[in-house]
Amino acid sequence: MNQWALDQNAIASDKRFIAALIIALLVHAALLMVVFNRPTPIPPPPRPIELTLDAPLAGQTDDASPVASQTLSKQLAPPTLASAQGDPAPTHALPKAGAGITTTGNVGATDTPENPSAPDTFTRLNDAVSQSLKTGYMTSKSQDGPIGAYLSSWKRQVEQYGNLHYPPDLAQQALSGQLILDVTIDKQGHILNIAIRHTSGNPIIDAAARRLVQLASPYAPFPKAMAAQFDQIVITRTWAFSSGNELSTH
Repeated sequence: MNQWALDQNAIASDKRFIAALIIALLVHAALLMVVFNRPTPIPPPPRPIELTLDAPLAGQTDDASPVASQTLSKQLAPPTLASAQGDPAPTHALPKAGAGITTTGNVGATDTPENPSAPDTFTRLNDAVSQSLKTGYMTSKSQDGPIGAYLSSWKRQVEQYGNLHYPPDLAQQALSGQLILDVTIDKQGHILNIAIRHTSGNPIIDAAARRLVQLASPYAPFPKAMAAQFDQIVITRTWAFSSGNELSTH
């Protein structure tokens, strides 16, 4: 009986030991799971830096700002080009008060254009050339010597061409009238200018007369005696267009 009791006690003791061992293993396993499965802690966001700028005291101007504000301005100011390159910015000394300033040229002088306008230059040159040339003014009364012979030849050439090639617009409209032309000719018989001294009152007749003078050129060169006396001549004539489609000059 006693031996049986001892065996029962031994079995109960073994069961308690096994139960304690199992409980211990379970506790250790739970602790290990907690340690290895613990989430990685997330670092808190950085706290913003708060800067408190002292307001200027009453009676202080903007120049008397606190030291903290000046320090902050220096820290936040962008670097200048000179400081970035490492070279100090060049300084230029200002002229002292009362120092004289030297300038070139005459003070108070009015600038004048070196080159005048092209039309003015051309006009002056044309006037100078015209004054230097020996010009003869010929009318219907100039009938003596070589000059008279030249004018008669010129008159025949103009009238012959004008009657052979009578302006069709005058003939078709049966226009008639007369005008006075000044024709300038050089030594070689080339036309230099055609000017209307007195108009016919009809632009068609005026244009026809100018066109006939131009188409009938070139004219004969000046005779030697005439060329020695004149560089150019101005022939003044009355041009008459009749209703019978006939041209005459006088």
